[in-house]
Amino acid sequence: MKERVLAVLLQHRGSNNAIQSHVIGSEARVYDVDPTSYKVRACIRELIDEGVPIGSGPDGYYIMETQAELQHNIASLSSRITSMTRRRDNMIRAFNEFEA
Repeated sequence: MKERVLAVLLQHRGSNNAIQSHVIGSEARVYDVDPTSYKVRACIRELIDEGVPIGSGPDGYYIMETQAELQHNIASLSSRITSMTRRRDNMIRAFNEFEA
């Protein structure tokens, strides 16, 4: 399954050629009842961990080809990390201070 996902992604190089996860699933014959394409996204995470330079954006996933695409993805991840850290800290504070 992961190899089929990679084969589809290799046809989508650069952010201008992004492909949405549900289309990847269809083309790679990855059938998933989850509307968020969990299986495809899991394959993409594994491929990134194995060294495939997969980027993402509002239009979907793609093989990164430029330094600008890499920087855009780094900025996006950094922003999400900051937001998640803030949410975690607020959750801890709410738990410790909440009185019903």
